[in-house]
Amino acid sequence: MFNPDGTKTCPRCGESKSPAAFYSVNRPTGDGLSGYCVPCLKAKAIEWQKANPGKKRASNRKQAAKPGNREKMRERLARWTMENPKRAEEARRAASARWHAVHPEYVRAWQAAHPERVRAAAEKHRGTDRAQETRRAWRVRRTPLRVQVENANQRARRKLRVEEWAGVLAAFANACAYCGRSDEKLDIDHLVPVSVGGVNAVGNIVPACRSCNASKRARPLAEFCAARGLDEQALRARAALDTASAA
Repeated sequence: MFNPDGTKTCPRCGESKSPAAFYSVNRPTGDGLSGYCVPCLKAKAIEWQKANPGKKRASNRKQAAKPGNREKMRERLARWTMENPKRAEEARRAASARWHAVHPEYVRAWQAAHPERVRAAAEKHRGTDRAQETRRAWRVRRTPLRVQVENANQRARRKLRVEEWAGVLAAFANACAYCGRSDEKLDIDHLVPVSVGGVNAVGNIVPACRSCNASKRARPLAEFCAARGLDEQALRARAALDTASAA
């Protein structure tokens, strides 16, 4: 209903606005205007669309099936895309991700059938700002511990976890297991080398400085410990995080 000054109050935003701020509606009763103002109706529609994406897509398909509506919807979409390029790109990526998640078999089959197009798309992506942002974010996440674990995992079947390697480092006080130096960069060394069947797990990994790691190489642990005057059993117990036996 109208106010004494000829305006109408929107119950959603609480503002009094002129009749031009409301949609005209053809109803047998009422003041002939929509209940909410135009901005509030648009905001309400957007909220509903976000809360009901499935119903929104079904409604779009239903509207597109009507004669003449498909071209109008395409023109409206093209105009909106030009006016909102960033939002349009985000919507395109979201829709693509949804489709890929629903059709993984088709995606794998297509990629296997078109390897040259997959490589071309990858090359094109590497030069984009989005790819550079992804690489920068990945570098931030790749802590020194994570890098060491990733390098060790490339050479072994069993995948080592970062927290496992951190526990071994703590057991050796962040020092080399063979010489005790803590001022050198430490690598993951396997007591029984992976090349001869050693596992990539707690009990077979120790921190080693570059010098000791290069000296040990694939030598048997007993031979290396005898040459260095080390207690093999104590070293194994410490590597297994068995503090009682190591002591």
